[in-house]
Amino acid sequence: DLAPLLAAGERTVLVGRVPVVPSGFTEIGRGTGDQMVLEDVPAMAGAVAAARERPGNGALAVVTLGPDDAEEMRALVGHARPGPFFERTHELGTYVGVRDPDGTLVALAGERLRLPGHVEISAVSTHETRRRRGLASIVVAEVAARAVARGDMPFLHVAHTNVAARPVYEQLGFRRRCDVAFVSITAG
Repeated sequence: DLAPLLAAGERTVLVGRVPVVPSGFTEIGRGTGDQMVLEDVPAMAGAVAAARERPGNGALAVVTLGPDDAEEMRALVGHARPGPFFERTHELGTYVGVRDPDGTLVALAGERLRLPGHVEISAVSTHETRRRRGLASIVVAEVAARAVARGDMPFLHVAHTNVAARPVYEQLGFRRRCDVAFVSITAG
C-alpha cells in the first residue's frame, strides 16, 4: 500500500514495536525510543512559567510558522536533528517557533502524526546556541496546549539516545507509554 505513495528515492519512516522493511524498499537506518503521552497538564503550565522566568525569555513570542518559513524550519531541524523532517513535513500540522530579536528562528515544534483524538508533537528543535534556556519547553507546551484545547491527547517520541530531551518532556507532564522502534526507508 505504501509503494504508490512514494516516488523512487523518496524517504519515509515506519514506527512500531518492530517495523519491517517492506519488499521494494531499502532501509536507511533504524533506532529505538519511547512514546510519551501528556498526562499532567498542570505540570506543563508550571514548567512553562519557569522557562518564561529565565533571563531574556519573558519577552520572546511564540509565532505560528507557515509555508514561507519552511526553508528556515528545515535548516533548524537539520541542525538540531531531532528526527525525520522531510521537505513537506511542515504541511502535516501546525508548527510554532520562537525567533530571536534579530528574527532568527531559534526553536520550533509542531504536529505530525494524527490519530482520532491524538496528535504527535514532532520536530522539537532548539538552535545549539540557544539551548538550556527553556525554549523547547515553551514551544512544546504551546503545541500541546493547542491540542488539549481542541480535545486531542498530545504524544511524542524521543530516541533512547536523546538523554537531554527526556527530562524536559517529563517536567512538562509527559510520561513514558511504551517502547517504539523506527526504521527509515527509501522507495526503489
